[in-house]
Amino acid sequence: MSKKSVNDTDVDKLIAYLRTIPIVDAPDEYDYDNPVIICLDAVLSIHRNYDTHVRPRLYYFKQHYPNIK
Repeated sequence: MSKKSVNDTDVDKLIAYLRTIPIVDAPDEYDYDNPVIICLDAVLSIHRNYDTHVRPRLYYFKQHYPNIK
């Protein structure tokens, strides 16, 4: 099995594709629409208490890294 390396063209193609996916409005219970925060929410939520573990970390991240997209 040969390994294929990822190059800048591959990354550019992925970014271009991801930009074609429409952004869906989040339910009212969520106060974010940033894809990074959505991914963090998903990962942090695995086997964790949402209110005591996830929310504080999302709040921290949003306060310290507001421009990350």
